[in-house]
Amino acid sequence: MRLVWLIFILLFFACTKEKENIKEPINLTPKNTLTNQEIISRDTNFRLFKELFFLNEKVGYSIDIGGWIEVFKTSDGGKSWTVLLETQDAFGMDFVSEDKGILSARMSSHSPPFEYSFGAYQTFNGGQLWNGISVDSTLSYSDCTWSDESTIFVSTSHNILRSKDMGITWDTVMYFSDSIFGYGVRSISFANKNIGYAVSVKNVYKTINGGDSWYLISHPNFPIDTLRDALWVRNLSFYDEHHGLISTEKGLYVTNDGGISWNAPTIVGINSGPHNLYQGCYANATTMYFIGNKGISNSIDGGIYKSIDGGLSCTLINEFIEDDHGYEPYSIFMLDENIGYVSAGHTIISFDHASTNVIFVKTTSGWK
Repeated sequence: MRLVWLIFILLFFACTKEKENIKEPINLTPKNTLTNQEIISRDTNFRLFKELFFLNEKVGYSIDIGGWIEVFKTSDGGKSWTVLLETQDAFGMDFVSEDKGILSARMSSHSPPFEYSFGAYQTFNGGQLWNGISVDSTLSYSDCTWSDESTIFVSTSHNILRSKDMGITWDTVMYFSDSIFGYGVRSISFANKNIGYAVSVKNVYKTINGGDSWYLISHPNFPIDTLRDALWVRNLSFYDEHHGLISTEKGLYVTNDGGISWNAPTIVGINSGPHNLYQGCYANATTMYFIGNKGISNSIDGGIYKSIDGGLSCTLINEFIEDDHGYEPYSIFMLDENIGYVSAGHTIISFDHASTNVIFVKTTSGWK
């Protein structure tokens, strides 16, 4: 009998020890990753704020691509937004001050007959009134930018236009012969008043004399086999003469040698994928932030990726989850090394209704 009890006791302790070694199931419930940032406003009007641009902590602009294209302005740091303009398409926007801005767009009336007008439009009162300054219905306008307080550049399907007197007179500074599917220069960016870059659907060009002359510097490996691929070349942005970024719908390309070579950032520290990076910005020459998601349409996996080596590699640092809802980032903008803004949305679809909850998030210490 004692032997039976001894065997029972040994078996009991053995089972207890084995139970101690069994790990508890991992809690896969998403955590909130927005607790370290300030949510400055929310919007539920199905607006998709795809472009953000801030002049300072208070004054910023955004382009909404939900339904009619709308240009918005905030004067309180993103807490409230005012519609400045409605347009059929908005291809590029840049403000050199709170009052002086430029927009390349396709305007249209809201009622028949729908009359379209392609061109560049300028404001001198912060977007309250826009005046057409270069209208040519034969060209497809793609982007616009200021190189200094009085000089404006507008890129089109076949050339680059320049005005040195804030839009009063214009001259053509370059003709492009590499237009594909009717799309030539997709975007233009100036690092300073003399050094600028332009990207077509297959080439990158540079000027070192304020746009007087342009020369070919590289052939990035863009996918341009179809018209849809050509349209995916979206935006060009240079932080300085050496560091630049090209955004496409199929990924990002960065350069650290003034546009001679371009590489897609390598995502490290993540074993699952695929990952789609579709927009980025600079905090300084080596620190960059990208937004993207795991796959084209898996919005719950959207987040912010950070690079500290000039965009050669990046790591997912914030998955934008709040109360178990994943938000897809729409746009990101860094005002300096610490202050930045992100717009993100979460779409809810029911039987007879769809709504998008949009949040504007701000950081004052860089994204974590």
